[in-house]
Amino acid sequence: MKAVLDEMMPNDHPENGTFRIVKEDVIRWAVAESLTLPDFYEKLALYLAKEYHQGRLSFEICDAIVNDLWVVILHEHRGEFKIPEMFYEVFSAFDEGEYHHSKDKSDDPISDYTDPWIAEILEKFLD
Repeated sequence: MKAVLDEMMPNDHPENGTFRIVKEDVIRWAVAESLTLPDFYEKLALYLAKEYHQGRLSFEICDAIVNDLWVVILHEHRGEFKIPEMFYEVFSAFDEGEYHHSKDKSDDPISDYTDPWIAEILEKFLD
């Protein structure tokens, strides 16, 4: 998965959370990894969760990638397969870190919501 991630993020790409992943990219990466599309999404989601949890990838990068992939799944793979469980979990965990949950904005959405959920996902899927 590292080679796929390297292609998603050129070395000179700033961590601004802007990606443009399209269906053709996903298909090419899945073929290169010898995976079905659902399996590719699952394995990439697990890889992103692990790399984020271990501090090797930022929230912004992971959030941008799963958001782009979410758009591809919903709009370009529409109905081709069921949304993979692991991918949905990881997408949702990063989604929770995008906004404050308390009205007074005293929470830290990433450390309060994303971080524990990613840790829980890794425990659940790596056991």
